[in-house]
Amino acid sequence: MKIIKILFLGLFLSLSLNAKVITTTSTKSSTGEGTGLTREDAINNAIIEAIGKMSGVSINSLKKSNTSVSTDNSGSNIQDNYSEQISKATKGRADTYEINSVEQDANGKYTANVTIFKTTTTKKYQAPGLSADNRRSITVFDS
Repeated sequence: MKIIKILFLGLFLSLSLNAKVITTTSTKSSTGEGTGLTREDAINNAIIEAIGKMSGVSINSLKKSNTSVSTDNSGSNIQDNYSEQISKATKGRADTYEINSVEQDANGKYTANVTIFKTTTTKKYQAPGLSADNRRSITVFDS
Protein backbone atom coordinates (compact mmCIF):
# COMPACT_ATOMS: atom_id res chain seq x y z
CA MET A 1 0.00 0.00 0.00
CA LYS A 2 2.87 2.34 0.82
CA ILE A 3 4.47 1.65 -2.58
CA ILE A 4 1.22 2.53 -4.36
CA LYS A 5 1.03 5.85 -2.49
CA ILE A 6 4.64 6.67 -3.42
CA LEU A 7 4.04 5.77 -7.08
CA PHE A 8 0.85 7.82 -7.18
CA LEU A 9 2.58 10.81 -5.56
CA GLY A 10 5.53 10.51 -7.97
CA LEU A 11 3.20 10.32 -10.99
CA PHE A 12 1.22 13.34 -9.77
CA LEU A 13 4.36 15.44 -9.22
CA SER A 14 5.88 14.54 -12.58
CA LEU A 15 2.70 15.51 -14.43
CA SER A 16 2.19 18.77 -12.57
CA LEU A 17 5.76 20.12 -13.01
CA ASN A 18 5.68 20.58 -16.78
CA ALA A 19 6.62 23.93 -18.29
CA LYS A 20 3.75 25.98 -19.66
CA VAL A 21 3.99 27.26 -23.25
CA ILE A 22 2.74 30.82 -23.72
CA THR A 23 2.02 31.72 -27.35
CA THR A 24 1.50 35.31 -28.46
CA THR A 25 0.51 36.40 -31.94
CA SER A 26 0.82 39.95 -33.24
CA THR A 27 -0.15 41.39 -36.63
CA LYS A 28 1.42 44.52 -38.10
CA SER A 29 0.00 46.42 -41.05
CA SER A 30 1.35 49.10 -43.36
CA THR A 31 -0.04 50.97 -46.35
CA GLY A 32 1.74 51.98 -49.52
CA GLU A 33 1.01 53.81 -52.73
CA GLY A 34 2.64 53.07 -56.07
CA THR A 35 2.41 54.11 -59.70
CA GLY A 36 3.13 52.24 -62.90
CA LEU A 37 2.35 51.91 -66.57
CA THR A 38 0.33 48.75 -65.93
CA ARG A 39 -2.01 47.80 -63.10
CA GLU A 40 0.37 45.05 -61.94
CA ASP A 41 3.37 47.41 -61.84
CA ALA A 42 1.43 49.91 -59.74
CA ILE A 43 0.39 47.21 -57.26
CA ASN A 44 3.95 45.82 -57.04
CA ASN A 45 5.40 49.30 -56.44
CA ALA A 46 2.80 49.93 -53.72
CA ILE A 47 3.67 46.62 -52.01
CA ILE A 48 7.39 47.46 -52.17
CA GLU A 49 6.74 50.86 -50.58
CA ALA A 50 4.61 49.34 -47.79
CA ILE A 51 7.25 46.68 -47.00
CA GLY A 52 9.90 49.38 -46.99
CA LYS A 53 7.89 51.36 -44.44
CA MET A 54 7.54 48.32 -42.19
CA SER A 55 10.96 46.67 -42.48
CA GLY A 56 13.30 49.33 -43.85
CA VAL A 57 15.13 49.63 -47.14
CA SER A 58 18.69 49.57 -48.38
CA ILE A 59 19.50 52.22 -50.99
CA ASN A 60 22.53 52.18 -53.28
CA SER A 61 23.31 55.15 -55.50
CA LEU A 62 25.73 55.37 -58.42
CA LYS A 63 26.42 58.79 -59.98
CA LYS A 64 28.47 59.45 -63.12
CA SER A 65 29.54 62.79 -64.53
CA ASN A 66 31.40 63.08 -67.83
CA THR A 67 32.53 66.33 -69.46
CA SER A 68 34.07 66.45 -72.92
CA VAL A 69 35.41 69.45 -74.85
CA SER A 70 36.09 69.46 -78.57
CA THR A 71 37.51 72.39 -80.54
CA ASP A 72 37.81 72.96 -84.23
CA ASN A 73 38.01 75.94 -86.61
CA SER A 74 34.35 76.88 -86.08
CA GLY A 75 34.61 77.08 -82.28
CA SER A 76 34.49 74.87 -79.25
CA ASN A 77 31.82 72.41 -78.17
CA ILE A 78 31.38 71.49 -74.50
CA GLN A 79 29.27 68.46 -73.68
CA ASP A 80 28.36 67.56 -70.10
CA ASN A 81 26.75 64.18 -69.37
CA TYR A 82 25.33 63.27 -65.99
CA SER A 83 23.65 60.02 -65.04
CA GLU A 84 22.38 58.68 -61.73
CA GLN A 85 21.22 55.18 -60.95
CA ILE A 86 19.44 54.41 -57.69
CA SER A 87 18.60 50.88 -56.59
CA LYS A 88 16.37 50.15 -53.61
CA ALA A 89 16.06 46.77 -51.87
CA THR A 90 13.58 45.99 -49.11
CA LYS A 91 14.48 44.00 -46.02
CA GLY A 92 11.35 42.02 -45.37
CA ARG A 93 8.36 40.08 -46.54
CA ALA A 94 4.62 40.27 -46.04
CA ASP A 95 2.18 37.44 -45.35
CA THR A 96 -0.80 38.93 -47.18
CA TYR A 97 -1.82 42.13 -48.90
CA GLU A 98 -5.11 43.84 -49.64
CA ILE A 99 -5.70 46.16 -52.60
CA ASN A 100 -7.52 49.27 -51.35
CA SER A 101 -7.84 51.07 -54.69
CA VAL A 102 -6.46 51.12 -58.24
CA GLU A 103 -7.11 54.15 -60.44
CA GLN A 104 -6.10 55.04 -63.98
CA ASP A 105 -5.47 58.68 -64.89
CA ALA A 106 -5.99 60.42 -68.25
CA ASN A 107 -2.42 59.62 -69.39
CA GLY A 108 -2.93 55.88 -68.85
CA LYS A 109 -0.78 55.59 -65.70
CA TYR A 110 -2.11 53.50 -62.83
CA THR A 111 -2.01 54.47 -59.15
CA ALA A 112 -2.54 51.73 -56.56
CA ASN A 113 -3.03 51.86 -52.80
CA VAL A 114 -2.45 48.61 -50.84
CA THR A 115 -2.27 47.45 -47.23
CA ILE A 116 0.12 44.65 -46.25
CA PHE A 117 -0.14 42.42 -43.18
CA LYS A 118 2.64 40.56 -41.37
CA THR A 119 1.80 38.11 -38.58
CA THR A 120 4.42 37.14 -36.00
CA THR A 121 4.00 34.27 -33.54
CA THR A 122 6.30 33.93 -30.53
CA LYS A 123 6.43 31.11 -28.01
CA LYS A 124 7.77 31.46 -24.49
CA TYR A 125 8.15 28.78 -21.85
CA GLN A 126 7.15 29.49 -18.26
CA ALA A 127 8.75 27.33 -15.59
CA PRO A 128 6.39 25.75 -13.05
CA GLY A 129 6.22 27.03 -9.52
CA LEU A 130 6.69 30.49 -8.14
CA SER A 131 8.55 33.18 -10.02
CA ALA A 132 12.18 33.69 -9.03
CA ASP A 133 11.46 37.40 -8.56
CA ASN A 134 9.03 36.72 -5.71
CA ARG A 135 11.31 34.42 -3.71
CA ARG A 136 12.57 35.50 -0.34
CA SER A 137 16.30 35.80 0.13
CA ILE A 138 18.49 35.45 3.17
CA THR A 139 21.54 37.59 3.77
CA VAL A 140 24.17 36.54 6.29
CA PHE A 141 26.22 39.26 8.01
CA ASP A 142 29.44 38.73 9.93
CA SER A 143 29.28 40.11 13.44
